[in-house]
Amino acid sequence: MVCVYNTSNVLKGSIEFLSRATTDVLITHIRFVPGDITRFLSIGTDNIQFWRIKSDNDLQSINLAENDFRQVEYTDFQFDYSSKKKSSELAIYLTTKTGQILEILYDERRLIRVHNLADKIKPIQDSALAISTLTCTKHFSIIGTDDGYVRVWSNDFSQVHIEAKYEQTIMKLISSYDQTRILILTASGSLNLLNLVTKQHRNLFRSHMKSITDVDYDDSKKQMISVGQDGTIRLWCFRTGKQLAEFISEKETPLVVTYTPSREIFACGFHNGTIKIFDLKTSRILNETK
Repeated sequence: MVCVYNTSNVLKGSIEFLSRATTDVLITHIRFVPGDITRFLSIGTDNIQFWRIKSDNDLQSINLAENDFRQVEYTDFQFDYSSKKKSSELAIYLTTKTGQILEILYDERRLIRVHNLADKIKPIQDSALAISTLTCTKHFSIIGTDDGYVRVWSNDFSQVHIEAKYEQTIMKLISSYDQTRILILTASGSLNLLNLVTKQHRNLFRSHMKSITDVDYDDSKKQMISVGQDGTIRLWCFRTGKQLAEFISEKETPLVVTYTPSREIFACGFHNGTIKIFDLKTSRILNETK
């Protein structure tokens, strides 16, 4: 179901419902056309729909014929309007799980170009480059992928200017208002900042992805250890909130954690009855019992 609301009076406490429509496809992303509050675009795993809000607030949609494109899985899309002078030249960039960017003219609903990014990255581990998210600025197109890479491309996708590797799939990329910085959200719950001017990276925030089951605090070093149902054990700086270290248990869920009196070692108990002793200096498992 697609619902449209008028939020122009939201600061006065009023949100007006305008219209709704139902569709038989799964919608994953939806965005208004830049500069036009009556038109928007939606995509799903294998569908593209062009929407228009009519004068009586009814919703009208047109499906882009799948026969016009290869059977691919769409993951994200953005409008390229930085250098366009006419609305008829407005282009859409559609990302895919196979490393392609489909460039479509919005008014004509016509595919004009396919950018095969996997062919332009050397070396690459896999033949398929799974793109997970995309954002565009006036000067760059920034791509996030399932393997944790963020690549800053030229707007014509001819070359990569910046490449950064993160620990998990890139879930979202958000450009700052002045288009000089990019917020990067990963599947592991970290929030990072990439400065496009200085090319400097900074981690802003990390978190567990599921419930935290136990914590222990080291008052001497002002550090804290937490364990969660996401299978991770994390060491934090209590003053800054920054994550200092992370231990990942893929097949076991940590339930309880405690420091030893020396604060150089900690013990962790898991759901399967295993107790492991970790050395904080070397990040090694010193002992394991069940």
